[in-house]
Amino acid sequence: MVYNASRRPVPQFELRDPPFTLDELRCLYGSGPDPCNDTAFHPFDYTAAKPYVHPQHPDSIFFFTAHDFNNSTFGQATAIRKTYPHEPRPSSGVAIMPDQLTDEGYPKYYEYEFVIENLLPTVPYYVNVTAFDFGSPASGLAPLESSKTTGLIRCYAAGSEEEANGSNGEIYIYPNPYRADADYRDHGFEGRMLEDLPNDKVRLIHFANLPPRCIIRIFSLDGDLVREIKHRYEASDPASSHDTWNLVSRNRQLVVSGLYYWSVEDEEGRTQMGKLVILF
Repeated sequence: MVYNASRRPVPQFELRDPPFTLDELRCLYGSGPDPCNDTAFHPFDYTAAKPYVHPQHPDSIFFFTAHDFNNSTFGQATAIRKTYPHEPRPSSGVAIMPDQLTDEGYPKYYEYEFVIENLLPTVPYYVNVTAFDFGSPASGLAPLESSKTTGLIRCYAAGSEEEANGSNGEIYIYPNPYRADADYRDHGFEGRMLEDLPNDKVRLIHFANLPPRCIIRIFSLDGDLVREIKHRYEASDPASSHDTWNLVSRNRQLVVSGLYYWSVEDEEGRTQMGKLVILF
């Protein structure tokens, strides 16, 4: 922020330029023969009440504040990080070597990651990535950001990549046993944003690590078909490995306590089976 003594109706600080990095600020305002390495210069030490006066330009007064025009009300405080921070920037006109590419074939230099913590595995989340710029403070052009809702992707939280790769395609379900007295709703595991519905309408059993296209079947202990769920997703869809059952039979009745079998059959005819206990 630069102090403008000629501003009307009253002199005040005004924003002139897009944001700088801390390294850029040190190079601009640091002291000594090598200002870029001036470790004694800390921009955030200077506020509007205690501004910075440039030693070579005493008529130039500044203060510094951290700002980020991309702080969405839907977002997180966690910073976006480079996945490969030491990867050099690709040179124009020079072929990119295979070790400079991700498994998906994109340059590692442009790969970023954003970690969202404390997610519940039973709650669907909607994730989006927006593009933004800082506008032009000098001309009064406000920052622009693409839509926060267009392009939302629905997904469920999963374990670590190591856990997923170590599962060897084994399908699992949770919670098992399903206990109606476990207060899943009170703990936030089910029924979020569905406060107007009774408990029987928000119960869910989750199937995880599914193939993108398969059929889920639930059977009674006698082998009667209780429910069939057709799971049809593209492999690229983040929701392709997850589905749910609302504990309602194919006759639209809430099932009773007991032991059930489940099976998952993929398009190749491969089948996995397991047991499920429901306690009301």
